Formats: sequence, structure tokens, C-alpha cells
Amino acid sequence: MKKTLILFMFFSITFLAGCNQKEETYKLGFIGTLSGQYAEVALAEMYGVQLAVSEINADGGFNGQKIELLVRDDEADSLLAVEMQNELKEEGVNVIIGHSLSIVASDAVKNANENDILLLSPSFGTDLLTGIDDNLIRNVATVRYEGQFISEKIIENNPEKVLMIHDLDNVVLTSYHVEAFEESFENAGFDASDYTVKGFTPDNVTDQTDIETMLSSGMYDTLFIAASNNDSAIYVNYIKSNNIECDVHLTSWASTGLINSIESKNTSNIFAYINFDVYNTTNSFLVFSKSYHDTYGKEPNMVAVNAYDFVYILRDAIDEVGSEDIDLIKNYIIDSDIVGINSNYRIDQYGDNVREHIQLVIEDGEYVKSEE
Repeated sequence: MKKTLILFMFFSITFLAGCNQKEETYKLGFIGTLSGQYAEVALAEMYGVQLAVSEINADGGFNGQKIELLVRDDEADSLLAVEMQNELKEEGVNVIIGHSLSIVASDAVKNANENDILLLSPSFGTDLLTGIDDNLIRNVATVRYEGQFISEKIIENNPEKVLMIHDLDNVVLTSYHVEAFEESFENAGFDASDYTVKGFTPDNVTDQTDIETMLSSGMYDTLFIAASNNDSAIYVNYIKSNNIECDVHLTSWASTGLINSIESKNTSNIFAYINFDVYNTTNSFLVFSKSYHDTYGKEPNMVAVNAYDFVYILRDAIDEVGSEDIDLIKNYIIDSDIVGINSNYRIDQYGDNVREHIQLVIEDGEYVKSEE
């Protein structure tokens, strides 16, 4: 049955903190890639989780149990991701918010299914897991939908020739961007000679030189990047510093944290795509944003909000079902419309996310909605 879950913060003061409360804590896990070149995503997610945990604990926790947050770094390694899950399971954790990168998705979800762990992922976008009844619930849009949306935006501009580059280290994610891109262009009547798809390995000098040479050739008027923010920044900065006339379109992975990595703070021809409402002026979101900024010294992004939402979604589920049983929690969350702190979205019967993307540009060092 379709449900609507409304998430909000409590600001009440608990006066009877020592009365009629359970002594044990509720152990909640968080696992993400907290080190290395892809750490930006997981750090933002961890901050969102920490902030929500702090707020909920101040109000009494989950059903009177204070939340004990146990954090682990999977280092973008599938074997370590599984090891970290099992370690948390042994410590009494049944629900984990994470992981942050689709690189580890397949093994992480397989292990969660086998060991009765519920994963709530703010950023697993790979379609490898779409439409499957498993122990994964996610509130980030799937990649094929994102790739199709971006491709259609590119096609609206009638490009002459497009270069699409994608990270081969995270092919479990970016391969679906490629599929959606090629399918969209073929369906729109473009010939294979109208676009080029090139995979690259981060930190590979030969790959970087090849891509920069292609950009300098003048053959391409549009670049579509499916990669991390740090790798995307290399090519955005190259285009800007060499005055190359080329529109750039960035996936949500590329867009998250990009602004701090690029040299130009006004980029009308650089388009970012996220499912995050930068114009949200509701009181609850403004309070959240201020608290996040005051605590961590930066503005919240899409994945920080997704992670924050998940803690409140879990709180509501536990309060409603009156149990920590992951099957009951999962069945309460799926097939629901979520009223989140930043925007509304849907989690379908498979635990997959359905929501709209927004096209943004950068002005004065901030994302603003594109006029297109």
C-alpha cells in the first residue's frame, strides 16, 4: 500500500532523561569510502548522518534508545566493504547507511542479503541492482535515468559532435551512463560519427593527454563527463584555461563537490545535474543548512541530504513498527512517498528511488538553476 513518510526535526527538550529509558543503545552503522580520491562523497554522507543522529539523540533517540554510530572506511574496496559489514554485524548492527560508491555495490548487497543486514544507500546509483527485491534501499536516482535526462538536455542544444568520457574504475556505475547516452542519441537520429565515447583510468597520464588532445582539436562542441568531481575538474579547468568553446555536462557524481575543485567560479556553459533543490527556502531546510554549515564549515550537498533523510526515515520506521526487525523496517519504507528535508521523492516497491533531476550552472561560486 502506498504510504507517505514525512521527515522533520524535533527540537523538544527531554526533561526525564533518566526515567523509564532502556540502558542499551541502538547501534547504527555507517560505511563509506572515507579516504582516497573518492572520499568527498562519503564524507558529506557521514556528516549528514552525524547531524541527524545528534538531533535525534537530543530528543531521546530511537524509541528511547540513544543511537551509537559506528563508522567504517571501505576504501572503495569490495572485499574490505564486506569485511566492514561483517565486523559491524558482529557488534550488533543490523542497519547500515552506506556504502558511498557503486564500485562496491554488487558484493556489498550480496553480503547484506546473506547476513540479514539492511543497507540504506544515499548514493548507489548503479542500475545493476535496479528492480530487484533485496536488502538495499536507496534515495538517489538510478544512473540510466540520469544518463537519459542529461543526454536529452544535450540533444536539445543540437550539438555538432559530442565527446562522452567515463571513469573505467567505476564502470559498474558509468557503463549505464554510456548505455543511456548511446541509446538516446541513436533514438534521436544521430549517427555514430556524431559522437565519441572514451573510457579513461584516473591518474593515467596517457588517457588524460588523449582526452585533452581531443578537446583541443576543435572537433567537439560538447563534452559529457561521467566521473568523480576531482577527475571532472581536470577537464573543466583545461577547457577554461585554454579558452576552448565546448559545453560541458556533468553527472551528479561529477557535480558533487566540483565547485571547490575548479578555477572558474562563473561557468555558464558548464551544466551540473543533481536531484537537490538549491532554491529550497522552507524553514526546516534552512535550519538544517545552518546547522550543517556551523558544524562542518561547508554547505550541504545532495548526498549529505540523502544520508540525513535516511536516519529520520529509519527513526520513523522503528517508531511505527515497534521493532528493530529489518524485514519489518524494510517493508515499512518501500513503496513510499518521502517528504524529505530538501525535496520530495519516491521509494518504489524494490527500494529504488524515483525523482526528478535539476540542471544547474555555476555563478559566483554557487550552483544556480539554469535558464534552459
